Amino acid sequence: MLVYPFTFYAVNGIFRLFGLRCRRGLRLGRLGGIFLAFSVLMLTVLSSFAFMSVRFENGGPFYSPYTIAYFPSTMLHNTVLLQDVEGTVKAFEWLNDHMDNRSVVLVHHALLGWALSHLDGKFHILYYVKDIKSALTLSSELGFNKVYLVWWGVNTGWYSLEVPSYFTPVHNFGRISIFKYVS
Repeated sequence: MLVYPFTFYAVNGIFRLFGLRCRRGLRLGRLGGIFLAFSVLMLTVLSSFAFMSVRFENGGPFYSPYTIAYFPSTMLHNTVLLQDVEGTVKAFEWLNDHMDNRSVVLVHHALLGWALSHLDGKFHILYYVKDIKSALTLSSELGFNKVYLVWWGVNTGWYSLEVPSYFTPVHNFGRISIFKYVS
């Protein structure tokens, strides 16, 4: 959302930069200024389309171990596939009926928005990015006796995470599953 205001600031800065040079003999002129503004605007639009259409996985231009965890594989879709939206909502609705105040659900950052919007506020959520083991350790330190996990039941390759073997599937909603920790 800030791309457009910053584009105007950049164009204004370029005009001021060339305005300083105009005193020394370089004339940009009205046509040159319009061409410069149009060039900056087109560069912004093309960069925006490139950012939305380039895939992040497999070494894309924005890939690094520190950034890839925070991006879906492209910016053209949600944090879950369209075919998994209904299953994701049903999974959190199922948890509303089966969790108690001694239960917690481990939620990956991709599903955090779904959990916050569809899970009752009285239930506990532990959020993690990549390290599910530390979230599980924290849940035991906090004294929760039931630990659930919502994730894909089949390996889709999204977010490069798999469900650890100490979680067993409890219920499936299409490709989205609810897992329970077995100690």
